[in-house]
Amino acid sequence: AGQPFANYDSDARLLPIFFRSLGEFSGSEMFFIFSLFLMAMRVDKKMPAYGAAIGQQAKRLLVPFVFWVIFYAFFRLIKADAFGYAPDLWNEITDAKTWLGYFVLGSSQYHMHFLPTLFALFLFFPVMRIATRYPVMGFAVLLTLGVMNSAQVFVWGLDLDPTLRDYLIRALKIFGYVGYGFAAFA
Repeated sequence: AGQPFANYDSDARLLPIFFRSLGEFSGSEMFFIFSLFLMAMRVDKKMPAYGAAIGQQAKRLLVPFVFWVIFYAFFRLIKADAFGYAPDLWNEITDAKTWLGYFVLGSSQYHMHFLPTLFALFLFFPVMRIATRYPVMGFAVLLTLGVMNSAQVFVWGLDLDPTLRDYLIRALKIFGYVGYGFAAFA
């Protein structure tokens, strides 16, 4: 409908809308898709046992993640001090619930959600691997993304504790992104 460019006719807004659409696609989902394709190639070649595969991915994904969570948690104090909200940030980082969110949701910085979510997706690789044998399972992405979107709308409409809502939304995203894994393994 040309919402961001309503004052221009459709010919004049074609290119900006195309680039905006491309930018929207180039978010986390694109990187999850690429990562899952790489996982499918790697897992299929090595055929590792589940425990060994999870251990290897924990080292590759979670060790750097822990470093960056701690780094960002305290690095933000420099900015907070400069702009006068350091006491609020100190209250935040002295709360155990905050640290749980940092490590489970990756909420220490806006982009830190990627690694714990990718690791959670990797936990489902035996299920996603089914699509290697039955490639038609790749179409499950349509179902999982549809369910994810509908369930997220439902959850956002509930009167829930915001922390609980954040965890439910992340679980729904993981469920939806498992569909990307089916497509990757197919």
